[in-house]
Amino acid sequence: MRQLIAGFSVALLLAGCASFGPSTPPPLRTLDYLHDDLGSLLIAYDLPRGIGPVDGPQTVSFDIAGPTPRHVKAALAQADADEVAGNLPPPASGRAYYLYDFGPPDQTAIRAAQQAARAGNLQNTDLKLTLAPRLCRSEATVDLKQVTVSVLVALPGGRALAPLIDHQLLDQSSAASLPACS
Repeated sequence: MRQLIAGFSVALLLAGCASFGPSTPPPLRTLDYLHDDLGSLLIAYDLPRGIGPVDGPQTVSFDIAGPTPRHVKAALAQADADEVAGNLPPPASGRAYYLYDFGPPDQTAIRAAQQAARAGNLQNTDLKLTLAPRLCRSEATVDLKQVTVSVLVALPGGRALAPLIDHQLLDQSSAASLPACS
């Protein structure tokens, strides 16, 4: 009987330890260009202090291949998306997020392009989202050879998504001509 109680106690102890350890976060899923509502996408530039987006338009291109190719060039608008931004991890120390989303006309155009792609029985590989952040520097002391850029995305009510750009070094050819922020 003692052995049974001791064995049961050890089993409970081990089960308890398994639930108190650090948990691994669920894997990030990639954006599904056909089925995710890209019109409601929140885009976050994850930049180090001293680097920011230029004033003026930032754009995203959404291209669909296939028998009837489509191209949508959408303007990004500064977002005030507290609810959706909660789906992003907090920025790392020394970094900041610049949040963008789409205005109503671009939301409609993106959703129409997605609908056409689904109607044409296309695959995710037939769709391409292209984003090239236009950046500037506010501090002359920033070492541009060490600057990494990430572009994170989030959807309302969705689980964490994989970044579109993940800790990519700033292109050195364009870094040399990075303008001063106004």
